Amino acid sequence: MRALQPPVADGFELARGGSLAGLFAAGELPARPLLIGTNRDDISLFLGFTPAEALPELFGLPMVNELMLRESVRRFFPATSRANRTAVLERYPLSRYPPGDRYRRALFDLSTDGYFACPSRRVARVAAARLPGRAFRYVFSADLSDGAFAPGLSGWLRRFLDREVRPWLGAYHGANEVVFWHADDRAARLSPDERALGRRMVEHWVSFVKSGAPLPSWPGMGDRDEPFLELRLEGDRPGRGWHADECTLLEQFRFVWNPLTLSHRPFLEPVAS
Repeated sequence: MRALQPPVADGFELARGGSLAGLFAAGELPARPLLIGTNRDDISLFLGFTPAEALPELFGLPMVNELMLRESVRRFFPATSRANRTAVLERYPLSRYPPGDRYRRALFDLSTDGYFACPSRRVARVAAARLPGRAFRYVFSADLSDGAFAPGLSGWLRRFLDREVRPWLGAYHGANEVVFWHADDRAARLSPDERALGRRMVEHWVSFVKSGAPLPSWPGMGDRDEPFLELRLEGDRPGRGWHADECTLLEQFRFVWNPLTLSHRPFLEPVAS
């Protein structure tokens, strides 16, 4: 997957005029500690605001149905066979999700894994293999109480979004930044638990900047195991192998970011038969 934010040539880690690909090819990329992670529902902002989902939701209809789910998988994995796509769907069984919201939840989990979580896992594993114990992975899973705070909205639009949108946003892309940067901002509409989470995150990040490692409660990745820290409102907790089985399967194929359309037809490129 192409990086949307390329590395900065700072003159130290990456020389001006040089390239990251060149360092990789020459085997000259130095091992460095890494802190990396994703949000549980990273994709919700990107799929949930497409017309194919937003319009049905306004009329009280399901945001995602079976057809949308299957057609999305065809677009996300255009070079795969029908058997491959069936195997992908089986990794996200509908029985895992609550009735009435199964197709959306399955699509959001699959899309978050394909676009965010699995690429981050791949990078973390490479870093841990080169520098065991110094790669640190997180999963941010906090559902914020004020979903409209991040865009800075107010009035009737805030109330509308809070009623109609926040229930399916989940731990959306950027929610971690809201609590991180606004933990001590009195103007921010954050709950005490959200502020406490933000402060814990700041302590971890400051420790990483100073020492190359977050606080001791955060386990580092070895060359084979996959520990992570789940950042939660109820208190952070360590875990292992976040969506490891799903990512092991998805990484066999090329994932293409290709969101839903009203016609359910490919948006970016033709789909393989």
